[in-house]
Amino acid sequence: MTDSVFSQSNHKEAKILLAGKNFGCGSSREHAVWALQDYGFEAIISSSFGDIFRTNSLKNGLLTIQLSEAEMNEIFELFETGLTHEIHIHLARQEIRIPTLGKKFKFAIDPFRKKTLLEGVDELEYILGLQDKILKYEKNHNNFVTL
Repeated sequence: MTDSVFSQSNHKEAKILLAGKNFGCGSSREHAVWALQDYGFEAIISSSFGDIFRTNSLKNGLLTIQLSEAEMNEIFELFETGLTHEIHIHLARQEIRIPTLGKKFKFAIDPFRKKTLLEGVDELEYILGLQDKILKYEKNHNNFVTL
């Protein structure tokens, strides 16, 4: 794999993967997400994702960002110049910035997934964080049966 882009010294520490359309299609197991995370990726940017892969990614803390094909082509063209460029992702603002291009790209993300990613929790940790509110609600509503 010495001729791979991943072998090039300026890409070895990359945390963001730029991918072609329909990335992750056919990856219905969480192992695909875990492998990408084990390699060091924290985010993937593509024009489209396999549905199951995207769901598994977000549930496991791997950010998937979908841009239009035109935006992806613009980014790919920039990186094909052979120069090194940095990509900055600001999840709270839902924005990608490429300083050398002088351009910002906005992206959409489900509000719940955004919250869990920003807080660094999974679904279960999120629910457990609401335990006091859940208990208070149950205490104030007599129609609950306690086992």
